[in-house]
Amino acid sequence: MSIKKNGDELGKKKAAKSAISQIEDGMKVGLGTGSTVAEFVKLLSKEIKSRNLDIRAVCTSYQTKNLAIDNEIPIISYNETKSLDIGVDGADLVDENLNLLKGGGAAHLREKIMAKMTKKYSIIVDETKLCEKINEPIPIEVIPSAKNLVEKNLEELGGKPILREAEKKDGPVITDNGNFVLDCSFENLEKDKRDLEQLAKKIKETTGIVEHGLFIDLADEVHIGNKEKCYIKK
Repeated sequence: MSIKKNGDELGKKKAAKSAISQIEDGMKVGLGTGSTVAEFVKLLSKEIKSRNLDIRAVCTSYQTKNLAIDNEIPIISYNETKSLDIGVDGADLVDENLNLLKGGGAAHLREKIMAKMTKKYSIIVDETKLCEKINEPIPIEVIPSAKNLVEKNLEELGGKPILREAEKKDGPVITDNGNFVLDCSFENLEKDKRDLEQLAKKIKETTGIVEHGLFIDLADEVHIGNKEKCYIKK
Protein backbone atom coordinates (compact mmCIF):
# COMPACT_ATOMS: atom_id res chain seq x y z
CA MET A 1 0.00 0.00 0.00
CA SER A 2 1.50 3.36 -1.00
CA ILE A 3 0.35 5.44 1.98
CA LYS A 4 3.49 5.94 4.08
CA LYS A 5 2.45 8.79 6.37
CA ASN A 6 3.66 8.28 9.91
CA GLY A 7 1.30 11.00 11.04
CA ASP A 8 1.45 13.45 13.91
CA GLU A 9 2.16 11.59 17.15
CA LEU A 10 0.71 14.35 19.34
CA GLY A 11 -2.38 14.46 17.12
CA LYS A 12 -2.85 10.71 17.58
CA LYS A 13 -2.69 11.06 21.35
CA LYS A 14 -5.22 13.90 21.35
CA ALA A 15 -7.65 11.95 19.15
CA ALA A 16 -7.35 8.89 21.40
CA LYS A 17 -7.91 11.00 24.52
CA SER A 18 -11.01 12.55 22.96
CA ALA A 19 -12.55 9.14 22.21
CA ILE A 20 -11.83 7.73 25.67
CA SER A 21 -14.38 10.12 27.18
CA GLN A 22 -17.15 7.99 25.64
CA ILE A 23 -16.29 4.86 27.62
CA GLU A 24 -18.78 3.90 30.31
CA ASP A 25 -19.06 1.06 32.82
CA GLY A 26 -20.45 -2.19 31.43
CA MET A 27 -19.57 -1.47 27.81
CA LYS A 28 -18.44 -3.96 25.20
CA VAL A 29 -15.81 -2.15 23.18
CA GLY A 30 -14.45 -2.94 19.72
CA LEU A 31 -10.75 -2.18 19.29
CA GLY A 32 -9.39 -1.53 15.81
CA THR A 33 -5.79 -1.82 14.67
CA GLY A 34 -2.95 0.64 14.17
CA SER A 35 -0.76 3.17 15.94
CA THR A 36 -3.58 5.55 16.93
CA VAL A 37 -5.65 2.68 18.33
CA ALA A 38 -2.57 1.61 20.29
CA GLU A 39 -2.68 4.98 22.05
CA PHE A 40 -6.37 4.43 22.80
CA VAL A 41 -5.71 0.95 24.23
CA LYS A 42 -3.18 2.35 26.69
CA LEU A 43 -5.62 5.04 27.80
CA LEU A 44 -8.44 2.50 28.06
CA SER A 45 -6.35 0.37 30.40
CA LYS A 46 -5.72 3.37 32.67
CA GLU A 47 -9.41 4.29 32.57
CA ILE A 48 -10.50 0.77 33.56
CA LYS A 49 -8.12 0.73 36.51
CA SER A 50 -8.72 4.28 37.77
CA ARG A 51 -12.54 4.09 37.51
CA ASN A 52 -12.87 0.36 38.29
CA LEU A 53 -14.82 -0.20 35.07
CA ASP A 54 -16.30 -3.49 33.89
CA ILE A 55 -15.25 -3.48 30.23
CA ARG A 56 -14.98 -6.29 27.68
CA ALA A 57 -13.08 -5.77 24.43
CA VAL A 58 -13.22 -7.41 21.01
CA CYS A 59 -9.93 -7.10 19.10
CA THR A 60 -9.61 -6.86 15.31
CA SER A 61 -6.09 -8.28 15.05
CA TYR A 62 -3.50 -10.33 16.90
CA GLN A 63 -1.48 -7.13 17.23
CA THR A 64 -4.28 -5.38 19.10
CA LYS A 65 -5.11 -8.49 21.12
CA ASN A 66 -1.53 -8.80 22.35
CA LEU A 67 -1.46 -5.12 23.28
CA ALA A 68 -4.77 -5.45 25.15
CA ILE A 69 -3.46 -8.47 27.06
CA ASP A 70 -0.27 -6.60 27.95
CA ASN A 71 -2.44 -3.77 29.29
CA GLU A 72 -4.71 -6.14 31.26
CA ILE A 73 -7.88 -5.37 29.28
CA PRO A 74 -10.46 -8.20 29.46
CA ILE A 75 -11.03 -9.73 26.02
CA ILE A 76 -13.95 -11.59 24.45
CA SER A 77 -14.19 -13.13 20.99
CA TYR A 78 -16.45 -11.91 18.20
CA ASN A 79 -18.77 -14.86 18.73
CA GLU A 80 -19.28 -14.15 22.42
CA THR A 81 -21.52 -11.20 21.56
CA LYS A 82 -23.87 -10.06 18.81
CA SER A 83 -23.30 -6.34 19.27
CA LEU A 84 -20.84 -3.83 20.67
CA ASP A 85 -21.60 -0.57 22.44
CA ILE A 86 -18.80 1.30 20.71
CA GLY A 87 -16.03 0.55 18.23
CA VAL A 88 -12.90 2.68 18.14
CA ASP A 89 -10.68 2.44 15.09
CA GLY A 90 -8.16 4.35 13.01
CA ALA A 91 -8.06 4.96 9.26
CA ASP A 92 -5.50 5.38 6.51
CA LEU A 93 -7.58 8.12 4.87
CA VAL A 94 -10.79 9.99 5.73
CA ASP A 95 -12.50 11.92 2.92
CA GLU A 96 -14.78 14.97 3.11
CA ASN A 97 -17.85 12.70 3.40
CA LEU A 98 -16.28 10.68 6.26
CA ASN A 99 -15.77 7.68 4.01
CA LEU A 100 -12.68 5.72 5.03
CA LEU A 101 -9.83 3.89 3.37
CA LYS A 102 -8.50 1.14 5.62
CA GLY A 103 -6.34 -1.94 5.31
CA GLY A 104 -2.80 -0.61 5.60
CA GLY A 105 -2.38 -3.08 8.45
CA ALA A 106 -4.23 -5.84 6.55
CA ALA A 107 -6.90 -6.06 9.26
CA HIS A 108 -9.77 -4.51 7.30
CA LEU A 109 -11.94 -7.66 7.19
CA ARG A 110 -12.14 -7.97 10.96
CA GLU A 111 -12.35 -4.19 11.29
CA LYS A 112 -15.38 -4.09 8.99
CA ILE A 113 -17.04 -6.91 10.93
CA MET A 114 -16.51 -4.87 14.08
CA ALA A 115 -17.87 -1.74 12.40
CA LYS A 116 -21.07 -3.56 11.44
CA MET A 117 -21.48 -4.95 14.99
CA THR A 118 -21.13 -1.70 16.89
CA LYS A 119 -23.83 0.78 17.88
CA LYS A 120 -21.35 3.63 17.46
CA TYR A 121 -18.29 3.55 15.21
CA SER A 122 -15.78 6.20 16.31
CA ILE A 123 -12.72 6.89 14.18
CA ILE A 124 -9.57 8.41 15.67
CA VAL A 125 -6.96 9.99 13.38
CA ASP A 126 -4.48 12.82 13.20
CA GLU A 127 -4.94 15.52 10.56
CA THR A 128 -2.50 13.96 8.09
CA LYS A 129 -5.15 11.32 7.34
CA LEU A 130 -7.68 13.83 5.98
CA CYS A 131 -8.22 14.11 2.23
CA GLU A 132 -10.75 15.65 -0.12
CA LYS A 133 -11.10 12.50 -2.25
CA ILE A 134 -9.88 8.92 -1.82
CA ASN A 135 -7.39 8.25 -4.60
CA GLU A 136 -4.97 5.76 -3.05
CA PRO A 137 -4.83 2.01 -3.84
CA ILE A 138 -7.60 -0.01 -2.20
CA PRO A 139 -6.49 -2.95 -0.02
CA ILE A 140 -8.41 -6.07 -1.06
CA GLU A 141 -8.24 -9.33 0.90
CA VAL A 142 -8.42 -12.36 -1.39
CA ILE A 143 -8.46 -16.13 -1.01
CA PRO A 144 -4.99 -17.31 -2.13
CA SER A 145 -6.30 -19.82 -4.68
CA ALA A 146 -8.38 -17.06 -6.31
CA LYS A 147 -5.53 -14.55 -6.71
CA ASN A 148 -5.16 -14.82 -10.49
CA LEU A 149 -8.92 -14.77 -11.08
CA VAL A 150 -9.36 -11.74 -8.85
CA GLU A 151 -6.50 -9.89 -10.55
CA LYS A 152 -8.12 -10.53 -13.94
CA ASN A 153 -11.52 -9.31 -12.77
CA LEU A 154 -10.08 -6.20 -11.11
CA GLU A 155 -8.21 -5.34 -14.30
CA GLU A 156 -11.51 -5.62 -16.18
CA LEU A 157 -12.92 -3.05 -13.74
CA GLY A 158 -10.07 -0.71 -14.66
CA GLY A 159 -7.87 -1.53 -11.69
CA LYS A 160 -4.16 -2.22 -11.37
CA PRO A 161 -3.77 -4.81 -8.60
CA ILE A 162 -0.41 -5.48 -6.95
CA LEU A 163 0.20 -8.32 -4.51
CA ARG A 164 1.39 -6.90 -1.19
CA GLU A 165 4.78 -8.32 -0.27
CA ALA A 166 5.90 -8.84 3.31
CA GLU A 167 8.64 -6.50 4.54
CA LYS A 168 10.41 -8.77 7.03
CA LYS A 169 10.14 -12.11 5.25
CA ASP A 170 10.07 -13.49 1.73
CA GLY A 171 6.69 -13.83 0.06
CA PRO A 172 3.35 -12.08 0.32
CA VAL A 173 1.66 -10.57 3.35
CA ILE A 174 -0.64 -13.12 4.99
CA THR A 175 -3.62 -11.74 6.91
CA ASP A 176 -4.76 -13.04 10.30
CA ASN A 177 -7.36 -14.96 8.29
CA GLY A 178 -4.76 -16.69 6.11
CA ASN A 179 -5.43 -14.67 2.97
CA PHE A 180 -3.46 -12.47 0.53
CA VAL A 181 -3.83 -8.70 0.10
CA LEU A 182 -3.95 -6.98 -3.28
CA ASP A 183 -3.47 -3.21 -3.34
CA CYS A 184 -5.51 -2.06 -6.32
CA SER A 185 -5.27 1.43 -7.79
CA PHE A 186 -7.97 3.00 -9.94
CA GLU A 187 -7.42 6.22 -11.89
CA ASN A 188 -9.65 9.08 -10.73
CA LEU A 189 -11.07 6.76 -8.09
CA GLU A 190 -13.56 9.08 -6.44
CA LYS A 191 -15.26 11.32 -8.98
CA ASP A 192 -18.19 11.53 -6.62
CA LYS A 193 -19.67 9.53 -3.75
CA ARG A 194 -21.94 7.53 -6.06
CA ASP A 195 -18.97 6.34 -8.14
CA LEU A 196 -17.20 5.20 -4.98
CA GLU A 197 -20.27 3.29 -3.79
CA GLN A 198 -20.68 1.57 -7.16
CA LEU A 199 -17.02 0.57 -7.29
CA ALA A 200 -17.18 -0.84 -3.75
CA LYS A 201 -20.22 -2.91 -4.73
CA LYS A 202 -18.55 -4.28 -7.87
CA ILE A 203 -15.39 -5.21 -5.99
CA LYS A 204 -17.35 -7.02 -3.27
CA GLU A 205 -19.30 -9.01 -5.88
CA THR A 206 -16.09 -10.46 -7.38
CA THR A 207 -15.67 -14.16 -6.61
CA GLY A 208 -12.60 -14.79 -4.45
CA ILE A 209 -12.62 -11.40 -2.76
CA VAL A 210 -13.23 -11.63 0.97
CA GLU A 211 -13.36 -7.89 1.73
CA HIS A 212 -12.06 -4.51 0.57
CA GLY A 213 -10.79 -1.47 2.44
CA LEU A 214 -13.48 1.04 1.47
CA PHE A 215 -15.64 1.87 4.49
CA ILE A 216 -18.56 3.87 3.09
CA ASP A 217 -21.14 5.48 5.40
CA LEU A 218 -19.91 3.49 8.40
CA ALA A 219 -18.24 6.15 10.56
CA ASP A 220 -20.57 7.85 13.03
CA GLU A 221 -17.94 10.37 14.01
CA VAL A 222 -14.26 11.13 13.45
CA HIS A 223 -12.01 12.49 16.20
CA ILE A 224 -9.26 14.50 14.49
CA GLY A 225 -6.18 15.48 16.46
CA ASN A 226 -3.41 17.96 15.74
CA LYS A 227 -0.66 19.52 17.83
CA GLU A 228 -3.02 22.03 19.45
CA LYS A 229 -6.38 20.28 19.88
CA CYS A 230 -8.85 17.60 18.83
CA TYR A 231 -12.10 18.30 16.99
CA ILE A 232 -14.93 16.00 15.97
CA LYS A 233 -16.70 15.62 12.62
CA LYS A 234 -20.05 13.84 12.35
